[in-house]
Amino acid sequence: MEAVDTGLLALVVAAFFAGAIDAEGSDKAAQFAALAESLRIPFLTLCDTPGFMVGPEAEKVGLVRRSGKMFVHGSRLTVPQFTIVV
Repeated sequence: MEAVDTGLLALVVAAFFAGAIDAEGSDKAAQFAALAESLRIPFLTLCDTPGFMVGPEAEKVGLVRRSGKMFVHGSRLTVPQFTIVV
């Protein structure tokens, strides 16, 4: 059996914001997806989150725009990608 490098993104942040994804988390996830794509390594996401932050502060920091980048990078992946919902 051969070992394979794999990018692992864990969206398990229950200790902060009741597990909701904030703008910084969205940016980091998008950057990590882009890195996995550039290195041509499979991408695995562990997901345990109720969704995205909402409210005036989330709107001030551009959460919708920034989280949209996360989805765009994810949709552009050509490497194998897997998600495990925890």
